[in-house]
Amino acid sequence: MKPGFQISPLFLLLLVTACSSPEPGDPVAMQGFLLPANPNDIPNLPDTATIVVMGRTESDFPSTFVPRTSSQNAPEFDVHNLPYQETLVFQVSGATLDVVASFPLLVDPNSFLSLGAFPAGSIQVIVDDATGVSGRCRPAVLASQKVDLQNQSIVMGIVAPAGTGTCNIQSVELVDRETKQSVLSPGVNGPFYFDSNGCTVNSGRMADTECSYIFFNIPPGIYDVQYLGAGQPIEHEVVAIAGQVMFGYDIP
Repeated sequence: MKPGFQISPLFLLLLVTACSSPEPGDPVAMQGFLLPANPNDIPNLPDTATIVVMGRTESDFPSTFVPRTSSQNAPEFDVHNLPYQETLVFQVSGATLDVVASFPLLVDPNSFLSLGAFPAGSIQVIVDDATGVSGRCRPAVLASQKVDLQNQSIVMGIVAPAGTGTCNIQSVELVDRETKQSVLSPGVNGPFYFDSNGCTVNSGRMADTECSYIFFNIPPGIYDVQYLGAGQPIEHEVVAIAGQVMFGYDIP
């Protein structure tokens, strides 16, 4: 090194950052929250749950829960050894939780995982309301049909974080990912929306301020949920898996 030559601290910072940036496929950790569609359910969520990557071995991606410290007071967790820049589907389950899977999510340690968590029995309440069994919601949107959760899938989501009321999406559509054609056909039901009372309604557009929606009896496959508003449609991939409830939180 020549006398008087100095290396800029900024150069050193950039060099260290470049050397430490992960490559695609490198193992990284992500932080996240368990969040329900109804903010009133947050206190009822357990401080531990089983989080798995669907199609992978559970032990490959260990998760740990940490004390609740955020303003949301939601259960917080870390998931380890995730392959950087891969798109994965996460499943949440537990003794006091319904089994719910996520939309495909990109692994990025600079982002947070927002995974849906529903107290046990919540999905059955939604089905009973939609089919008229409960008698709570009138009219029932599926009064003459059944929900098949053995061979088909439920696809549902909430666009704005629960309680914020900041949604600017008007409606949603579910289309085949390759053909971009609507998947709706006899026996495939939706989109329906949730009103402020938590009832499914056939309103043709978002009915609550969080923009909550649901499709029933979706055949297994790969689709896009199209979010329709004032501008160009926004799309997000969803993988419908037989027997699974697929839930997208704060998407798009």
